[in-house]
Amino acid sequence: MRNKIVYGYGIENGTICIQSGQKEVIRKIFNDYISGNSIRQIMQALNAGGILSPNGRAWSHKAVGKLLKDSRYIGDSLYPVMIPEEIFAQAQEKRQETNKALGRTPKTERDKLPYDGMVFCGRCGRRFYRLHHRGKTYWECGMHHQGKRAKERACSNSRHFVDTEIEKAFIRLQNRMFDGAVEICQPISRNTKRLETLKAKYDEMLENSGSYEERSLADIIFWIAAEEYAQSKGAEDKMIQRAIDENGRTMDFQVDVFLKIVRKITVMEEGLCFELINGQKISNV
Repeated sequence: MRNKIVYGYGIENGTICIQSGQKEVIRKIFNDYISGNSIRQIMQALNAGGILSPNGRAWSHKAVGKLLKDSRYIGDSLYPVMIPEEIFAQAQEKRQETNKALGRTPKTERDKLPYDGMVFCGRCGRRFYRLHHRGKTYWECGMHHQGKRAKERACSNSRHFVDTEIEKAFIRLQNRMFDGAVEICQPISRNTKRLETLKAKYDEMLENSGSYEERSLADIIFWIAAEEYAQSKGAEDKMIQRAIDENGRTMDFQVDVFLKIVRKITVMEEGLCFELINGQKISNV
């Protein structure tokens, strides 16, 4: 599936620009939503007005909801600002409040623990699995467990632990970050080779624009934006800091904070290492 330019934007001379007609639609959607209208009411009003959705058909509840949570409307390195950041933030707060009031829980949260699939062995790199044995539930390296059962050479990382160890470790980490004992700062070293390659391709396409379709330019712009966002110094640091500041010190494991800031957990024999969304690794938590 090709990557499409976000609804409300277009391409002129190789640059993403705002489409005035769609801009008014988007701003009205956000303003109506934070003013108290439901997603369903907004959807019905759009369809009653004969306004087509991004796919050229009638608006659906899902289409309006997807638009309301697209952060590119507040601007990035390639997308110009469409919605003020404070309006976007208000919309996200209302979505969270509505979901909480209606008792809506994402399927992934209902069916598994928030860190399921995120825990890996620091020795062999394989995933840690949550095992059930003789009435006990614990986490163990899959390669270590498999090797024991097959009576073959197993991973030497024999460490195992229960759910609460991960949760208590994250509580300690969250409190240390809030107290300033852990500095939030992404690693200085970032691999820029992919970004340089994409930009070189973009320049070549602009010089020979007659040989490329507009959608090809859209694809390359999309990937440049994604790569620049991943490498943008401080962007993810601010997201982490904001999540920590908003929730403060805690005695409880806060799932929403964990999911916002943690990318991976590596199990070392001496302790857990949390990798944050900015690429920062914090060991021995």
